[in-house]
Amino acid sequence: MPITMNTYPLLVWIMFQNGQLQIISKIRGTMSCDEVYEELLSAHDKFNRRIETFNILEDSSLLCKEFLTILLEGSIEYDEIANKLAIVHRRILRIYNIDVPHWSIDYTHQKAIIDARIGHKQTEHLLFHGCTPSAAASIIQYRFDHELIGQHGTSFGHGFYFASRSSTSQRYARADPPSNEHAILVCHVIVGKSCTGDSSMRKFPDSYDSTNDGSDSTYVVYSNEQ
Repeated sequence: MPITMNTYPLLVWIMFQNGQLQIISKIRGTMSCDEVYEELLSAHDKFNRRIETFNILEDSSLLCKEFLTILLEGSIEYDEIANKLAIVHRRILRIYNIDVPHWSIDYTHQKAIIDARIGHKQTEHLLFHGCTPSAAASIIQYRFDHELIGQHGTSFGHGFYFASRSSTSQRYARADPPSNEHAILVCHVIVGKSCTGDSSMRKFPDSYDSTNDGSDSTYVVYSNEQ
């Protein structure tokens, strides 16, 4: 059924405030604000694949699917990761648990060495790494690539960068054109004993295991075993 143009406002001014969608004003037309809300929700449902989304790895780009287990939305594991990501104004399409056996062996061995040297086991942090979905797939398949170090800067060392806040990693979680999907890796990282880094560092100093930005916001490690 055709709808006449004067049924709709010609312009709607929308803003987000405290996480809530608010219609500030509308120019011309006969719809109430409630009716505009309903139309916006309907449009979202019809075209939700066009909105900007965050994707924890796109199925079609993965070469090592045997290492992935998709987490069910609403499960304890899913909600725990989603809460840590704290992504706003975007949708999480899916979350995977990544379990690569030989990674786990290397990681456990390296952590035991660092724990023994430092004298305690509180040497790892849960950190975030934002990237494109294709880069995430490559990392899972081949680990972090030393040849790509420095693409986004080396301010705190020539290594692999992780953030303690997902909001920082979201700035680096970019899309693979023409897709509008993004990826964030949530990683256990052995930071061990960490010191402030600088752009001259190509490895951590003796008796340290990582470098940082002078606080707990950004960490740099120099080995895939961490």
